[in-house]
Amino acid sequence: GSRMRPTRSDHDRVTDCLAQVDLADMETRSLSTLSGGQVQRVLLARALAQEADVLLLDEALSGVDVRHTGELISLFTQLCARGTSVLVSTHDLSLVRSHFARCLTINTRIIGDGLPAVELDGSRLEAVFSRTTTPGRA
Repeated sequence: GSRMRPTRSDHDRVTDCLAQVDLADMETRSLSTLSGGQVQRVLLARALAQEADVLLLDEALSGVDVRHTGELISLFTQLCARGTSVLVSTHDLSLVRSHFARCLTINTRIIGDGLPAVELDGSRLEAVFSRTTTPGRA
């Protein structure tokens, strides 16, 4: 059968998404030549190009340098302001405390949902990182 070829609009969207993650100058490079942090940013650009209403990003900031981490967090904030839901999983608790307005803590199920200062206190973290969850918590 015939394959759909990317349109000019598709190419423009990809170029724009790469620019949003500061990789416009690497558009023609092979993924195998990029650093781990750059690959993370390419994967984020791919997600952005889909123009989804919800982004579920698993460890999307892992391996990304400090400068680009800040820029990506700003991008997440802009996306949220435009109506996109952005859920970022991370084990970097200091990043959550300093940059995110809401925090879900999970250990096989949701332990807590609220402000990082509340959800990341000692007793909640103990429940999150223990093998069993606190009874009665939803």
